[in-house]
Amino acid sequence: MKKTLTVLLLVSALALCGLSVVQWLREAELRAEIQSLTLQLQAETQLRIETQEKAAAFELEIARLTQLRADTEAKLLAVTEELTLTQTDQLQRGVSIALLANEYAQARSQAQLAEQRLAETTAAIANRNEDVTGQNTAITTANERLKKLTAERDTAIAELNARTKAFNDLVTKYNKLVK
Repeated sequence: MKKTLTVLLLVSALALCGLSVVQWLREAELRAEIQSLTLQLQAETQLRIETQEKAAAFELEIARLTQLRADTEAKLLAVTEELTLTQTDQLQRGVSIALLANEYAQARSQAQLAEQRLAETTAAIANRNEDVTGQNTAITTANERLKKLTAERDTAIAELNARTKAFNDLVTKYNKLVK
């Protein structure tokens, strides 16, 4: 009977050793899985932080481009207003030139004052022509500025569109990663 109990005790001890080995192997696998998940979580967290930083940088760039666009539009409105005022002034000066031409015709019909009025009218027309030439120069300059501002606006909008597309692509990639 002693021998049976000893054998039974030995079998029980070996069974407990086997159980311990099985548990130890299972725990090792679980620790390895936990380590793998921890590394994956750290990588995803780092990627999320980088993506958030890029998104913040893109938001700042979009704000800067929006401000640039607003400034460009304000300049465009100012130049357009100046051009309108210049055109109105030119139209008024054109009416003034027409009135002076009418006065010149009346002065010609009056024989007594013909020479005096002729000299005055010629000088006035020359002054008006200089004014009109100056206005034409101002209009040309305003037109060139308007073309330049329009080109700058188009460039800024193209850059904004490109950055917005890149941002949208980045957000799409981020959304795929998050899902």
